[in-house]
Amino acid sequence: MAINFLNSIDLNQLELIHAAIENQATDALAGTGVDGQLYYNTTDDDLKVWTGSAWSTIVTTGSGDAVESITAGDGIFVTGTPSVPIVSVAYTETAAGALNNIIQKAPTGGTLSSTAEILVNTSLTGTYNAAKVALNTIPINYSAAATGNIDLGGFKASNLADPTGTQDAATKAYVDAATVGGLIYQGGYNASTNTPNLDTAISISQLGSGSGSFIGTVGTSGGSGINMTVYVETNAAGAMILARVVNGGSGYAAGDTVQVLISGHTGQGVTVNSVPVANLEVGFTYTVTTGGYFYNELVAPGDVLIAEVNVPTEQDAWTKVQNNIDLASSFQVGIGNVVSGSSGTIDAPYSNGTATLDVVDSTANQKGAVIVAGGTGIGVTYSSGTATVNLDKISFTNTGPGTAGTTYSIAGSTHFLGNDSSIIMVQLVEVATGETVYADVTRGATGLITIEFASTQAANSIRALLQKIV
Repeated sequence: MAINFLNSIDLNQLELIHAAIENQATDALAGTGVDGQLYYNTTDDDLKVWTGSAWSTIVTTGSGDAVESITAGDGIFVTGTPSVPIVSVAYTETAAGALNNIIQKAPTGGTLSSTAEILVNTSLTGTYNAAKVALNTIPINYSAAATGNIDLGGFKASNLADPTGTQDAATKAYVDAATVGGLIYQGGYNASTNTPNLDTAISISQLGSGSGSFIGTVGTSGGSGINMTVYVETNAAGAMILARVVNGGSGYAAGDTVQVLISGHTGQGVTVNSVPVANLEVGFTYTVTTGGYFYNELVAPGDVLIAEVNVPTEQDAWTKVQNNIDLASSFQVGIGNVVSGSSGTIDAPYSNGTATLDVVDSTANQKGAVIVAGGTGIGVTYSSGTATVNLDKISFTNTGPGTAGTTYSIAGSTHFLGNDSSIIMVQLVEVATGETVYADVTRGATGLITIEFASTQAANSIRALLQKIV
């Protein structure tokens, strides 16, 4: 006896394993069912579903693989736009018993499989009941949007027509976009003649004058364009002796006269001889065949120039791969690192290919260059890179009346041991005998050391040894 369930069973998306649909020998299953109810007709070998008003066949095997007649609205074949692919077959029967005019089509949203077979029903006369038509080739008229996909199911496309000009342009644009950054070799470049025209070439047309020599990069005015900058050099009289473009700006044409704007100078001008060709694109690559200046940078045979933007007009818009620079030496300009010393004692500013080495002055928190010299009470000797510092004698001036009780004072500005006299050790030595002698020592403000004797002492007869204890 079957278990009687009075509510739905939720398997929580788990599999129903080794289950069978209800078997019935006829269609008399309880008269009517509920939507979605299934059973298997063991007589006709059909799987049927209740569609709301009748039991409809959704899977059939039939006799000899022949498809039984299915009317609109029966089973999954319904009127309107179907949700699954449908293949319709129009045919005529020839005298020889062949089928003509086989037409395959898929409705909107449908697809066809080249492995499918069409089973032709009994409306054919003769022996063609259960005849099969194999779909070996599927003609597709695809007119969906450009973003749509065509799934060929693993099969190859054949008999493709050549694309139109419009399609060629679209394909090229797609490939170009997909290969952005790729190098496109264009050939050699003669830097001495700027052939082909890759930079803006200029020549000096007005020497001008000004307040002394000048070297640097300045702007320009005039001509048909804007924003040109040039590297210029003038002599002591202010006359321009060199001019090379760093940024060609935009809008300039060959033959333009351009004024060079140097502060304190007048009358300097250049003429535009050539401008870059208009079709330069990112990735265009050239090999230097003859050396010379490319914009304001010297290049040599074997160097490679790569455009980084479309229509480049400045030095920084190109990557220059230099092939022939050796390591720098004492007699040859070349590749080398210029860095400051690890102790911070040497500064090495670098500009336009020149490194300037400066010795940094020593400070309280930075090692650097110092001048070691002797001072009052201190003797310094220097030999072979070594300075030797010695305490020298200090001569005292008798500040008393020259009688008993004579007092000698040593100010902080004299002994240079600082303003804290409490950390200064004082020892008195008789010069003639080298013996230690004693007197009253008073340590005062701002490093003042006062020595008082009970009797008058001859000048330079007593040496005071002062040492700062830290």
